[in-house]
Amino acid sequence: MEAQRFPWDFNGIAVGAPGLPMGNAFLSVLWASMANVAKNGTSILRPADVKLIHEAVLARCDMDDGVKDGMVSNPKECRFDPAELACKSAKTAQCLAADQIQAARKIYAGPKTSGGETIQPGSAVGSELNWIGDFVASDGSSPSELEWGAEYFKYMAFNPAPGPGWKPENLNLDEDYKRFGMMDVITNSNNPDLRQFKKAGGKIIAYHSWADSLNPPFTLIDYFSTVQNTMGGAGNTKDFFRLFVLPGMDHCTGGVGAYAVDYLSYLEAWVERGEAPDQLLSVRPKGAIDINDAESRYPAPILPLAPGDVEFTRPVYPYPAWAKYKGTGDPKRAESFVPVKDGKSSVNDQTMTRLSEIIARYTAAGIKDSGVVPTAAQWQTLLESSYQGKIVLVTLYKLDPKLTKKDIPNLASEEYKKFLQDNSDAGVVLLDGTTLFNFIGDDEDWDMVSAVEFSSRESLARLMENPRFIEFNKVRPQIISRQRTLILQSEPAR
Repeated sequence: MEAQRFPWDFNGIAVGAPGLPMGNAFLSVLWASMANVAKNGTSILRPADVKLIHEAVLARCDMDDGVKDGMVSNPKECRFDPAELACKSAKTAQCLAADQIQAARKIYAGPKTSGGETIQPGSAVGSELNWIGDFVASDGSSPSELEWGAEYFKYMAFNPAPGPGWKPENLNLDEDYKRFGMMDVITNSNNPDLRQFKKAGGKIIAYHSWADSLNPPFTLIDYFSTVQNTMGGAGNTKDFFRLFVLPGMDHCTGGVGAYAVDYLSYLEAWVERGEAPDQLLSVRPKGAIDINDAESRYPAPILPLAPGDVEFTRPVYPYPAWAKYKGTGDPKRAESFVPVKDGKSSVNDQTMTRLSEIIARYTAAGIKDSGVVPTAAQWQTLLESSYQGKIVLVTLYKLDPKLTKKDIPNLASEEYKKFLQDNSDAGVVLLDGTTLFNFIGDDEDWDMVSAVEFSSRESLARLMENPRFIEFNKVRPQIISRQRTLILQSEPAR
């Protein structure tokens, strides 16, 4: 709010987990709390159920940063549905009942209208342990945040305020959020026009946590993206405003991740010496955190810590980049991690090196057609895309004229086709074998076309590292004289 309304007050601002907009933020708290309340007023999900869900999420996505560390570093790429834990018959400790699945889905989804329209994003996968104490009472009673969220609606959400008689069951999800505007004039801080603040020389370090369920990070991420669009792009924004999203941290501090960061020192370095923060060092102090104890749950360690008081460190990079283990070094030390891009998580150094080697072999073999296709830029564009759906690679081939027809199947052999179909990191062959001019068209001098569908760009990137795929690609330059690859989206982005 200071940067937006009073841009001359401060040279630098460090802001953590802001509620954007305030009315919707409290609606999210109330929604998640109400989602877990049974008709008798008790919690539908109990702590043991939440831990079961969390363990399932970790089994699916814990290794997204290359190490098993008990947290999800890139939740936007983690696909999990609590229905996977549905009880097959009677309820046991190792499965979820139908009402528990529905409660968890609602917490993940965030508040929606009766027609299914999202009002505010919900909690990210990996945040489950932080539901305990907020939306999931430790003793099975009504969630603690239910009354806290209700207080906002009694006295601050509307004008005029309904007062102490307002109850959560009075909430109208189709209409009430449209009435927040009167009070949002006072409390909102989501104006993306920061031109005056930038002109005044101001700097902002904003931070949030993927595991913050009390105030999930997606609205701040959306605000940051809107600021970038308003200011003319990422390049015009990063010189005064950078966002950092920490994995595993609870609301502002605590949690299972490396949550302690000296934000003030980084801000001083940027404002006073012009040293923009390309990464932050986050520290996890030694000592257990009790999610049921407020003082322990929200610790405030004094930095720097003595080496003996540090459990592990981790770098935090400006969003959308995030930290991934580079494969060597101590995984408890920040220097063993490198940045990868959110929405670009598969573009690691190893994959790009492999692509470069493949392209180099094509070049050495004299394969041409507007250079080497797919080009490095083409691969980079694909793998850095924010598109989340399936992709299809359509490849046209011109074979070495010395080859005979019997040599052609070697390029898309049954062995290769079976490999693609059987390998979980590969794709599904849509079209292969010899396809002559009646398919391609008389105007193009191609001998063959193949089409392979991949479930995601990550699937394609993993394929590049498969040893058998590498061997297949060593053969190609020996029989191809020209190649063109088309990269297609096969379904709308979600």
